[in-house]
This record gives sequence, structure tokens and C-alpha cells, in this order.
Amino acid sequence: KKFSKGMKQKLGIVAAFMHDPEILILDEPTSGLDPLMQNRFTELILSEKANGKTILMSSHIFEEVEKVCDSVLIIRDGRIVEQSDVQKLKDEQRRVFVLKPGEPDVAAGILKAEGFDMRFEQNGMLEVFVSGEKVDSFVKTAARFTVLNLSVKQQSLEDIFINYYGKEE
Repeated sequence: KKFSKGMKQKLGIVAAFMHDPEILILDEPTSGLDPLMQNRFTELILSEKANGKTILMSSHIFEEVEKVCDSVLIIRDGRIVEQSDVQKLKDEQRRVFVLKPGEPDVAAGILKAEGFDMRFEQNGMLEVFVSGEKVDSFVKTAARFTVLNLSVKQQSLEDIFINYYGKEE
């Protein structure tokens, strides 16, 4: 009898957990699982983690990684390019400030002169990309023009991963 990919994946997960190992090594564990089973898997991982188990997991499902992992490795071309606590990694990465300036062209000119990377949105908003160490400089620069609205986009782990893969070496 042939099993579906999802059923094979479920059997693999059961086999991995049934011996109550102290260390689990999982490669793309939710691949092929339906959303309900993905949620059950997340609950299982969090329970095992709470019981002191060590879990090494590779995954391209970043939302899953954010939910269950304490630390991450980002690997590019077979080399580790980042190893960090998930929250620390998110805190240290560039931020995306979304602002509505009173005079968009004036604001863009000032920000560009100060070396900030930005792009215009359709509704007159500006997205400004600021690395962690330059937040203070951005705030001081933004004080030089009228800001009608300002918010910060939370970067996901996927955004950070894409930033690493977008970097030229």
C-alpha cells in the first residue's frame, strides 16, 4: 500500500519521537503536512522543548522557525553567515520606517543626502531602510522635515533571510 507524502511525514515524526530521544534532528519536518497537522507539530515541538529536549531543525517555513526556535543559523553556499538568538537577530537587523512627510521631495532629498536607502510608495509614503546602529541618526535626520505620520514595519525572519541572500559577497 502506498502512503501520501503527508502520511509518510507523519510516520517519520512518530518514529523520531517514539523513543523519547534527548536530541531530535528534523529536516523540513512539516513538508507535506496539512495546516492542522503543522499546528499539532508546533505544539509537540514546544512541549518537547519545555521538557528540556534539544531540537535541531532545518526549515524553509520561517513562520514555523519563529514560533519554535530559540536560535537560528543562516547558511549560504554551505557556510554559516549568521548564528544568533532569533529575537536578537530581529532586533539587530535593519528596520523599515514608513513615513508620510509633509513635503515628500524635500524629505527624500534630505534622507538621500544623509545616505539612507528608501523608496516611494503609491500614497505619498516613504519607506526608509535603516540598519540597527543608524536609528538615532535617522530620527535626528527626520526631525529636519515635517513628518505627518510614522510607523515601523516589523521584519520577519523571512525578510532577514532574504536580506542575507541579497547581499553580494
